Amino acid sequence: MMTNFAATLLAMAATLLAGCIEPRIDKPLAPETEPLSTSYTTAMGELESATMEATVQAVETTVADTGGVCGWEGIDGLLCEDASRCNAVFTCAGLASTTALVNRVKDLILDAANSDDETIDNDGEEVFTTPFKQGEGFVTIRRICSGHGETPTVDDANGRVVMTAGFTNLTLDPVIWADFEGCKFRVLNAPFASITITGRLVVVLANEPVRPGVDISFLTGFDFEIETELGTADIASSFQFDPAGTRLLILIRRDEGDLLFYTSPGHTGFLTASGDYACDFTGRVCTGPEGRVVTW
Repeated sequence: MMTNFAATLLAMAATLLAGCIEPRIDKPLAPETEPLSTSYTTAMGELESATMEATVQAVETTVADTGGVCGWEGIDGLLCEDASRCNAVFTCAGLASTTALVNRVKDLILDAANSDDETIDNDGEEVFTTPFKQGEGFVTIRRICSGHGETPTVDDANGRVVMTAGFTNLTLDPVIWADFEGCKFRVLNAPFASITITGRLVVVLANEPVRPGVDISFLTGFDFEIETELGTADIASSFQFDPAGTRLLILIRRDEGDLLFYTSPGHTGFLTASGDYACDFTGRVCTGPEGRVVTW
């Protein structure tokens, strides 16, 4: 099983500064995110004892794929009894960087809007053109990846990340996306030293609490081809966390109907079509609405 370093990828996206940022008036079409958002806001599948063993295994695999760099090798890595421990889990590496990414893009837009210069050069790290005083357009941030070598290099052969964010009245549009184009970089604390990523990461900023208890702000999805010394794998996953850092949700795909696995201070379980199931994964039991019990 190849571990997905999604958190590292988010951290990279938060530092997409060494490139060209070009405002435009004709905004590019944002990726379609309704299916992903709907997965987090509509009725899900149900828990049944007959399929719980496979469901728990699906959670273990998805958690490892989604956040291996944070030590989330499985469900145990996400259990937290209090807010302090949960915040440590949720802010590990990439989760916090999603907020940093959004705030940085906002800053870049305001910097350009408030500048009378045609270009802004911050010690060679940021270059973008103006004006777009009407407050509508988009920014494209390009960054050459650091490469597989021990020392980062600026070389087109290392691939690049291209991030796009639209804005209206100087307010971010609901979707930010980043395309990884053969992006090569080194990885720390992993069973392999280098990684190459091709694919897309999407962050949904819309706040649409359609399903009780689920706010899809900062809903992140990705679909990557990942190549390392160990081989190549195609991995697609998603997660959602609230900015207050009190709950993390991960979509679990199943033939029997999708579920939302969640973890929060002192509580871990599933959101299903019928409601919230609190689970004791050590005791292998989940308790749902009206005391319904599911075991495995």
